[in-house]
Amino acid sequence: DTFEAIDLHRAWKGTLSDDLVASNVLRRNKLGVRFEPAGVVTSPTDGGLRQMFSFLRRQYLIGRFYTPRAWALGLASAALPNLAWWISLGAVIQGLVAGAAVWLPAGACAALYLINVARGWMRQDLIELYCPDLRAELRRARRFDVVAWPLVSLANAVGMFASMLGRHITWRGITYRLSTGGRIRITRRDEIATPDAEPSPAYRRAA
Repeated sequence: DTFEAIDLHRAWKGTLSDDLVASNVLRRNKLGVRFEPAGVVTSPTDGGLRQMFSFLRRQYLIGRFYTPRAWALGLASAALPNLAWWISLGAVIQGLVAGAAVWLPAGACAALYLINVARGWMRQDLIELYCPDLRAELRRARRFDVVAWPLVSLANAVGMFASMLGRHITWRGITYRLSTGGRIRITRRDEIATPDAEPSPAYRRAA
């Protein structure tokens, strides 16, 4: 009844993101959007750095067109911690080279590191809660996310900054051009792998 009352099917026409469009329409109609823990599923993938950054930019660029306020907030939240960390670390290195006191930037580095380690532990605890069967498989990823958070945070920020430029994305062999309001136009189609292609080793392991 709600689906028909808010005419969600029409809102989806000519758009790319089903979930973000649905969220926008529900909010415009003063209907709540809630998080359902049972809806959390794993999404196995297998790729290198190029594929990772392509994925990040695509997801954030979609957010830029469909939820611009949330995207701008995400951009700020990605930029500020990175700037604080790398500037503090640079000040520590410069101070050590120059023989100056470094207790202030070193303290800032330590505080930022510990805060984000705690955030990483909480984030990984949620993953264990939702995906307990993958605890052993994700142990290395858990450690990397917690201990190497400056690299994880930097990669995330690079993806956010990359989404500031352009309006084209390529997804499963189709290139889309996004315009204001999230309307799309297909500009190119490429041949893609058949649906019955053998799953990657990463998919088989996660499955």
